Parts: sequence; C-alpha cells; structure tokens
Amino acid sequence: RGLQKLASFLCDLPLQILIIMDTVFILVGQGGCSLGNAMFSALSDISCLRTSGFLRTCAHTATADEHLRCVIIDTEKKVVRALNRKSGVDKRGRPRPTFCSHSIISDAAGRGANFAFGYSSAFTRPTPPPTSAALRPKPPTTAAPRHAQPLHGGHAGRIRSAQRAPSEVEEQEPRTQVTVAREEGLAALCTSEPSAMCEHIMERVRHEAESCDCLLGFVLVHSLAGGTGSGLGAALVECVRTAFPLALVQVVSIAPHASGESPLQHYNVSLSAARVAAAADAVMLVSNDALLSRLQHRSDGASVTLAHMNRVAGAALAALFTPASHSIAACTASRGVDLPSLVSQCSPTITLRFSDTAGWTRARVGGPAGSSSTVASEMEHWLPSLAAHHDTGQRATAWSGLLAVHGPDAFSADMCTRLETRFAKAIHFSPILFDRPVVQHSVTSRDTTVTVAGALYADSCTVRPLHTALHRGRAMLSSGAFVHWYERYGCGRDDLENAFERVGVIVDAYREMGSN
Repeated sequence: RGLQKLASFLCDLPLQILIIMDTVFILVGQGGCSLGNAMFSALSDISCLRTSGFLRTCAHTATADEHLRCVIIDTEKKVVRALNRKSGVDKRGRPRPTFCSHSIISDAAGRGANFAFGYSSAFTRPTPPPTSAALRPKPPTTAAPRHAQPLHGGHAGRIRSAQRAPSEVEEQEPRTQVTVAREEGLAALCTSEPSAMCEHIMERVRHEAESCDCLLGFVLVHSLAGGTGSGLGAALVECVRTAFPLALVQVVSIAPHASGESPLQHYNVSLSAARVAAAADAVMLVSNDALLSRLQHRSDGASVTLAHMNRVAGAALAALFTPASHSIAACTASRGVDLPSLVSQCSPTITLRFSDTAGWTRARVGGPAGSSSTVASEMEHWLPSLAAHHDTGQRATAWSGLLAVHGPDAFSADMCTRLETRFAKAIHFSPILFDRPVVQHSVTSRDTTVTVAGALYADSCTVRPLHTALHRGRAMLSSGAFVHWYERYGCGRDDLENAFERVGVIVDAYREMGSN
C-alpha cells in the first residue's frame, strides 16, 4: 500500500518537476568555439543559463563555482586561451559563467585545414614492423677516393640508382607509416585504437555526461572547412555515437563561403558532411553565405563584420536551444534543451538530416508599454530576409519549420498567429510532412531587455553549400588537385569518391523532396 500511494503521488506531480534533462555541448575548432561562445553569451543575456540546465557545479575548485556544461577542443592554444579570458558580467550585473579549465583541450599545432590530418589524429596507427630486408645487415662499403666522388650528387649516383633493379629498390625501402596509410584508407582508421588526445577528449565528455541528472544528448558545434573542425569534429561525432548509442546527437555545422576560405574546403566539406550525416541524428547548417546575405538585406548597405555574424548566429542557437515551456515564475526545475523536438523538426526523415538556421536579436530601448507589438512588428520585417540568399527566380519549398522567440515581452495569440502566417509565407512552406510551421514563444525574465529569435527550417535550398562543394570537389579530383595532401594521412581517391557519392545522394534527396 505504501508503494502504491507513493506511485500515485509521483504520477500526480507535474512532469517538468520530475524530469531534468541535461545536454552536453562540445565545441570543436576555431569556428565551433567562436559560435559556441556567442551562443552562451546570448543565453546569458536572456538569463537562461542558470535556469535551463546549461551550468554545473565544478568539483575541481574549492569555492564550487558554476561552469558551463561543455567541452572545448581546438588544436591551437591561442583560440582556447582567448575563450577562457572572456568572462565579464551579464546584463544583470552578475559575473558570466566561464568554461571549466579541465574541459578545455588543446594541442601543440593545428591541423593545416586538412580533413584527413584532423580525422587521422583521432586514431593511432602502429608503425609497421620493418621488413626482412631492412633487418638484414648491410655489407661494409669502402669509401671512394674524394676525386672519384661526383660533385653535388653528379650523374654517376643517379645512373647507378637507375640501373638498380626495381625489385631491389622496393625490397630495401621499408614500409613507412605514410605508405601504410595510403594502402589502408580511412576505413582502417575506424577499426584502430583511439589516440591519446581522443581518449582525453572522450574522458572529459564522459565526465560531463556523468555529472548530468538525466542525460538527454549532445550538441556538437564545428566547422566543415577547417582541419580540426571538419576532421576531428567528424571523428568525435562517431566516437560519441559509439560511446552513447541511446543519446541524441545534434550537430551544428558551419558551412564556408562559396567564394573560398581554403583551397581544400570543398574536399573537407564533402568528407565531413558525409560522415556527420551517417552518425548524427540531425544537423543544423549555418551557412556563411546565407547569413551574410540576410544581414546585408537588413543593413541597408552598411558593412557586416564577422563579430556581427557570430552574434546573430549565436542568438539563433540560443533561441532554438532554450526550452519553449520555460518560465521563471512557473518552473521549479530545469527542463533543459528540448532535443527531441529539434530533431523531429530538423530531421523529419532518415534521408533528410540537414536544416537551415537563421537568427535575430534586439535590445529593448523603450519602456514596457507597447514593447511586444514593436518586437512582433520588427520580426515581421525580418522574416522575409530568410529567403534573401536564394537565386532570383528560384522558389525554394520548405516542408518543416520552427520559429522560437524568447524575451521579456509576452505575445498575444493574435501576434503568434500573425508571425506564424508570415513565417510560412517567407519560407514558402508546403504542408508535406507537417500541417503548419511551429511557432514557440516564452517569457524568459522580466529583468532582461534582450529578445532573441531563431528559425529552423528545411527546404530544397538547405544543402546548397553541399551541392557547391560536391560540384567543385569533383572538378578538383578529376584534375588530381591536392590529392597527395590527403593520401599522406590515409585518405585516397576511393575515400573522396565515396564521400562525393554519399553527398550526392543527400543533394538528390532534397531536390526530389522540394519538387514534390
């Protein structure tokens, strides 16, 4: 009877008081660290860090300070050092939570904007044993007279090397680690043991996961163009999926400018996107070209800086990752990031895992009176810019959409309906999978003056950065450009062609979905 009474009592309690869902954030590479830092700054501005499960108490300090629940990885120390110095205070005058120093991992040097270099650094490849010819003692040689030795290598040395039998040359040349990497390819790396750096990273990830009351999933932020973000980021997504098979894995991928940030970016984007799409549950694309076009559409000719782009993209992630049902007055326990809703909106089917993101933020200047209508009016002017990056004459069809707004102002039902209608019109919504786009709004805190909004939608133009990388990457591979830089770390032509084929399947699926 006592157990029955306890069970009935627990069933009567609100669900949000019983369940505390926590999410671990993983920031990889310079782009991922910069965007993640902008996201946490936006969350601090709307006062959602301490009430939405983004913080944990650090056990390594005597004062039990609060730190962000995330792991930061970059192979260049200057990036993580700059992040660790950014503290300051939030809008309410309280000190901003910082990153735990034990969860910041760096290396001695970068990964050279090479996917293969970054991916192979997550695994260990034992040096192959020397061949029998290498172990055979060499016969003693007598030094030739000085006058008989050719100057600067001469022609005699090259002639003797050319006259040597090919089998003798191959037998005496030991199979080095680079030679084995070229023979095995990327498939052999997945079956090898993780490297010391990867083990250290996964140890910190497991530590953050074990400190959660109820682990819901992981959010990994990385770039598709750099070596650390694309290579090591893709490897970490696979490692997290293997270590936590039941947890949700949400990936935020930054797509580079099509004009070119690196000569290797088209290879990196294709290789990283193919592996991330196979391991993650959903992928949010933050396209630099789309973000720049939207900001230029709203700036009236003013210049757009990189800091402005990071701030807007960070506001979008902050709005999407903040719980929609969050309310300071009504919620007694953190509900955490609602990853299931994001995954269902971002990846409605198995073949459609990518979605586009857009952000908007403003600080309220006037008083409380009439502020909600002002915010809704400004958002109505912002929503048409969602399609600003589309080519003229091309109409992109969206089949899923989510608009999340968080701020101090309460929206009426008429305002939400009006925003929903304008949002559906801006993204050319077609009810293929959902009846209508979802609009979520919540009042975060009356003390803050910052409002953030994030739009998450999937349309036929979502994977345009992948299509560009696929087209230009195939042209580079046909001419053999930069292939030797990847073969050195175990990524050959077969791996590149396989990645292009998998990305091509993704692009065709979105094109076919948009034509229905």
